[in-house]
This record gives sequence, C-alpha cells and structure tokens, in this order.
Amino acid sequence: MQSRYVGKAIVLSTALFVAVVTSMLVPSAFAQTKSKLTVLSEGDASTDGARQFVVHSALVGRDYVVVVSPPPIFGSWVSADLKAAGLKRLEQKLPAIYALEAGYGIAGPMAQMMAGVATMSPAYVVSVGYGEGQANFHRTDLLHRSVTEGGVTYGGGGAKFQAFLTEELRPFLEAKYPLDPRKAILYGHSFGGLFAANVLADTPDAFDGYVIASPSVWIDTYSAPQRRSSTSTDSRA
Repeated sequence: MQSRYVGKAIVLSTALFVAVVTSMLVPSAFAQTKSKLTVLSEGDASTDGARQFVVHSALVGRDYVVVVSPPPIFGSWVSADLKAAGLKRLEQKLPAIYALEAGYGIAGPMAQMMAGVATMSPAYVVSVGYGEGQANFHRTDLLHRSVTEGGVTYGGGGAKFQAFLTEELRPFLEAKYPLDPRKAILYGHSFGGLFAANVLADTPDAFDGYVIASPSVWIDTYSAPQRRSSTSTDSRA
C-alpha cells in the first residue's frame, strides 16, 4: 500500500517537474524568435580605432552600414600619458552619439579631434548610413509619414527605423562596447534633423539627448515640429 502511494507521489513530482521546465523553456523559445540584428561583416574603418559593421535589420528588412568611432584615447596617434589618463576615465561607461546620414563622414573624426584637445568629453560616435546603391533609402527611413513631391511618394518608414535604432542597434552596441544606456544621444541634420525632431516630440524618452540641426520641416507639413509650431503661434494670437 505504501509503495503505491510512493509511486503516485513520484508520478506527481515528475509531472510537476516537467510542467516547471516547460514553463521555463517556452519563454526562452519566444525570446529566441524575437527579431535581432544580424552582423553581415565587421572590420576596421580607419587607423584611429573605428570599426565598421554591415548589419541587417529584421525590423526594417534592410542592411545598414554602422561605423563606431571610439574616443581618442584608443587612437594610435594619442600619447601614452593621455591614454593612461583616459583609461582611468573609462572605468565608467561613456555616452554614445548616434549620428544619422552616416554622420556626413565627419561626425566621428570631428568628435575624436574635439575630445583629443579637451573641448568635448570622451564619447563614442555611431554613424548610421547605407551601403552603395542605398542612398535614397534615407527618404523612406527618416520620414515618419509618407509625402508626395513632384508626383513621387516616399517616406513613412520613420517608425520602423526608430525601432531599428532603439530595439536592435542600441542593445547590440551596448553589449559590445562600454556604452552608458542612460546617455544615448541622437544627432540629425536636414532629413535626419526632422527625424530626430519627430522622435523628440512623439517619444522623448527614446533617447536621452537630441542634437537637431536644420530639420527639413518643409517636406512634412504635418510633422510634430510643424504641429507644435502652429499650436504655439495660435496660442500667442
């Protein structure tokens, strides 16, 4: 009689164990199917420590060229004394500046030069752009709404591109580099400035700081900056 109850207890314990393990594995399976960044290639972008990544975004369905420029203490031209002083600072994580439109090819080197002469605090610069033959995709990615100009309609991909930056690219880089997730800065000029302005107006917590230069508000009369400008003008009237 006792062995029968013991046997039932073993069966129940086994069933409970299977249920617990299954409940642990199911979320893991879902986590594994969650979209993530695919690195297609990686290599040196320059002699100053910058690295270039060609990545594929599952959220956008497009490839991007990402150049990560480290602060100048990693550069080959920096003196040993400055490197030693800088490495002490690097015991803490550093800000990251996400520069759209590939940073116009100068954001990374300029930041390194400024940090090297102590006119800017050390920071990583992440320049996000496109490969050859993809230049026109910035008109899709950087506009949150579709617009028609000269009979041509483009834009409307801003939300997906924003998700690529915040849900795919940032987690990937923050796991690879000593980046402070609480100090992510978005920089944009022209179309990139309009994109950054819309992100700031609609989802200000997406980044911790914004540098917006000459936003192309003329291209989207319903953009968040235009709406807020109109509201401010009406309230003053």
